This record gives sequence, structure tokens and C-alpha cells, in this order.
Amino acid sequence: RKPGSNGFNRGWIQYRTAALDSIRYHLYTNGLPHPAEKAKFEELFFNLGVAADRGKMPSFENAGARSAYAVEFFCRAKNLADLFADTFNSHYEFPEYWLEGLRGSPILGSSDGGAYSVVSLGGGPGFDYVSSAVATSFCSYMESLRDQEETGSLSSSSLKLH
Repeated sequence: RKPGSNGFNRGWIQYRTAALDSIRYHLYTNGLPHPAEKAKFEELFFNLGVAADRGKMPSFENAGARSAYAVEFFCRAKNLADLFADTFNSHYEFPEYWLEGLRGSPILGSSDGGAYSVVSLGGGPGFDYVSSAVATSFCSYMESLRDQEETGSLSSSSLKLH
């Protein structure tokens, strides 16, 4: 599948959805350091809204509220991951320097094998990392399919994303 094609975009959405659903399920069932506390989260969520009006951040002190926050807002990981994939989509316009920087990064498949840093832009506990990891794994998978196709070692069962 050619990056930016309809098939690529459909494959991306299917892959991203399955990956993020799986990670979120694992977090919720046994991956959180503290059990999620819905009532404490609701209080934190309300206080976040008040903070937007007053300019004073609420306390993230309660571990159960933080855990619930991580699960409830995990959908934000999708937004950044989609932004990475959208750089291949011709229906979107991005500054050229931005496209060059992202397409030349290991996140989207170009890498010299060296270390790469991801700076968090905010938006949640590790969502930037999850987004980067999902986009990187998809692009790596697609690159390996292209390599197999070029060498003739690609079987028809390898073409479907499960």
C-alpha cells in the first residue's frame, strides 16, 4: 500500500484502532499502578474545568483520580497518532519543513538506527509516547511488507492487517 492511498489510510485506521484499544484494555484491566476511582476522577475533571476559568491548576495528588484520568482520556493518543499518519495524506496541508522533519524521523520509517527523543507536548500521561510508538510500529510494518514485496517473499496472507 502506497503511503497516502485509500488502502494505506484504511489500514492505518484499522491498525491504530486495534493497537490503542488493546493498550487501553491492558491499562484498565491490570496495567495501572493504582485502581481508577471514578468519584475522584469526576472531582478532578470538574476542577480542570474550573481551572480553565481561573487559571489555577487542580491537584493531581490522588492516585485513583490520575489512573481514571489516564484511562478516560486515553483517546487523546489517537489524535497525535493520526497527525503523524496524516502527513502522508494529500488532503491535508502542512508546512513543508514540518513534513520533511516528520517524514525524516524514525516515527514514520526513516531512521539511521540511532536514538530519537520525543518531547511531550502535554495532553496526558504518556499519550505522546503511545502515539509515537503506534505510528512507528505501523510504518515499520508497512515498510517490511514493501521489502518483502520487492524481494518476492510476500505471501498473500501477509497483506491483511488483523
